[in-house]
Amino acid sequence: MRRLIQTASKKALTANLRSLEKLHLIVRRDLSSSVLHVEYEIAELACAPLAALVDQLSQFYKYFTASANY
Repeated sequence: MRRLIQTASKKALTANLRSLEKLHLIVRRDLSSSVLHVEYEIAELACAPLAALVDQLSQFYKYFTASANY
């Protein structure tokens, strides 16, 4: 994620990921052996609500762009 969001500091990214983990929205997997390696994934409980949110945002975008003549 750090490579994808280059403007975010490591401290800010870590704090946000930890808060999402506490809310059970994401799951953290520590795959470290000798080198620190952590992966995150969307928690199963969060998948359906996030899919619904993305669907609503998509519908809003289609409505907004159609009405704004983009």
